[in-house]
Amino acid sequence: MSALARPAPLTLAAYDELPYDSQSLPQTHPSRLSTLARLFGLAPPAIETCRVLELGCASGNNLIPMAAALPDARFVGIDLSARQIADGQALIAEARLVNIELRHADILSLSDRDGEFDYIIAHGVYSWVPADVREKVLAICSRNLARDGVAYVSYNTYPGWGINGALREMMMYHARGTTGMQARARNGRAMLDLLAQAMPESPYGALLREEIGYLKDVPDGYLAHDHLEGCNEPVYFHQFAEAAARNGLQYLAEAEFSTMGLGGIPQPALAALRAMSADIVAVEQFTDILRCRAHRQTLLVHADARVDRRLGGHSVRPFSISTTSSVSATESARPPTENIAFIAPNGSTFGIGNPLTRAALLRLIERSPEKIPFVELQRAATELLHGAQRHAPAGGPVGDDAFAAEMLQLYAAGIVQLRTWDPGVTARVSERPEASPLARLVARRRAEVPSQLHQTVALQPAERTLVALLDGTRDIDALADAMTRAGAIAAAATPGAPQHRSAVERVRHMLRELAKVAILAKGFVIALTPDLADFVPMIV
Repeated sequence: MSALARPAPLTLAAYDELPYDSQSLPQTHPSRLSTLARLFGLAPPAIETCRVLELGCASGNNLIPMAAALPDARFVGIDLSARQIADGQALIAEARLVNIELRHADILSLSDRDGEFDYIIAHGVYSWVPADVREKVLAICSRNLARDGVAYVSYNTYPGWGINGALREMMMYHARGTTGMQARARNGRAMLDLLAQAMPESPYGALLREEIGYLKDVPDGYLAHDHLEGCNEPVYFHQFAEAAARNGLQYLAEAEFSTMGLGGIPQPALAALRAMSADIVAVEQFTDILRCRAHRQTLLVHADARVDRRLGGHSVRPFSISTTSSVSATESARPPTENIAFIAPNGSTFGIGNPLTRAALLRLIERSPEKIPFVELQRAATELLHGAQRHAPAGGPVGDDAFAAEMLQLYAAGIVQLRTWDPGVTARVSERPEASPLARLVARRRAEVPSQLHQTVALQPAERTLVALLDGTRDIDALADAMTRAGAIAAAATPGAPQHRSAVERVRHMLRELAKVAILAKGFVIALTPDLADFVPMIV
């Protein structure tokens, strides 16, 4: 490794001193991996009873919510940090989960005797370990992966990591001779501050300032372990694909499907890409160079899996569809026969030319975060459009194939999501609202809680108090009383309204916001043993 200053070697004490802040990562969930495998014509194992292995699981904050949501599945996580494993085991014990095991172990110690897994996850490991461990990660993804299984591996890539790597080496140089991860993180941030002030106005300076702006907001644990560890070895995508092939694996897709699209690439380049379309590795490598990509989250399957890359409208019909896009109150009042300005998950606005597709997206937003089966969505959109057309000129004729093709395009653009698994999420605020037992437990510990869709949701203090109370036994009046007694909300009266009604309306508003981010769960019945009766109340 060439660097301005060679860093001190990684030690286990580094993670014990400054743990890595793991969290729910939706792109690693078995449902995401299964969806992409099905999209490309494969038949992956059933989510409800799958076996999942996570390499480098840290304290299990990614794996534990999966286990809580899939009680008939089995989960194993391993990590070299004894402190992080102990933290995760404590949460598992408190949550009384019996389908998950976290082990203090070395990746190099795993063998065929550890059994097969339907889904294998290695997030934040491959680029940050020595060459022999990188090779072992891919060997595990091959030898321990079930025949129809899917493996997820994230890693840093060139050419985009060149800019990130320059910042890393400057931070490492500034922290030379420093011992301890906390001190290394402080010195690294000091260099970022200096660079932000001194960087000239130039294309190079703009690239560095963009990355500096991102790094200034990340936790110390992320900065230290992602950018300031002794080992951080990016690769070109084709090199990763070749290493995977040596281990009997082939490239399937990216966990973020929207990153695989070719939007924005000039026409001459598109023609060149079409000419090499039979070689998916070459296509992906070329797009990495065009887009200066710095990071990948790659899915792998066995080399003999028959991947069908001929995607079209037919590809989305077996799925249900959901969205986290939105629309303003003013725009939502417009009929789908008119142009509507939608808001994408990244905050940008966009329009849709097809009135039927507009109607479908309005229905999805109305039901968000719930999913709607494709056939039901098409029927609901048609009914909405026909109702609007009684009062306005009809749009052009819309065929089934065109609608399906546009749903695929919206998925490729990250506007909608394809789903097969129902985690029990609801958009409705019931009279006795409920959050999952794990979300209630985690809300008592920290502000970041796992949603029903395996996303990490940052809660405000009042929201944390409310989520911890959502066990399904309290109606909204009782929740308002409990929140007021806890001092979580003020009971100040609004003009002409009693204090209690003010508190009730505040709680209703928070519940609606929690529903939007998939914190509320559908009511369910749990058969409890006597010793669990004080943990999760029976809901009928």
